[in-house]
Amino acid sequence: GTYSTLEAACSAGVWTYPTTPFERAKCRVFRDLWEQGNFMGGGIKFGGDFLVYPGSRISLDIIIIA
Repeated sequence: GTYSTLEAACSAGVWTYPTTPFERAKCRVFRDLWEQGNFMGGGIKFGGDFLVYPGSRISLDIIIIA
């Protein structure tokens, strides 16, 4: 089926992330950084969960690994 909201998918048992305290904390960190206006990328290649580009990805001279 198709779900129009994340809540609908969760209620149907299709989407279960985040479920653990660690996953919930990781989502809160991502949301906080995103809401501060940062561009977010995957950081696994560099040993972190996220790459954080302050402002936009265009400013590649400043990268934070979180």
